[in-house]
Amino acid sequence: MLFNDKSNYRELFQIAEQAKRRAEIARLRELNTLKGHVESVVKLKGLDIDTIQQNYTSNN
Repeated sequence: MLFNDKSNYRELFQIAEQAKRRAEIARLRELNTLKGHVESVVKLKGLDIDTIQQNYTSNN
């Protein structure tokens, strides 16, 4: 029983570490790329990026 608890703890810890790494990568991408920044703003404001892209490309 004790081994199983340690195994579960270790697995949860690894999942948490992976989530932390993914969040940090997403944060850096948002800060350091125009695409990441635009996607972040679109998501924050609840906009539909597909509609925006269609309007942008159809006007050119």
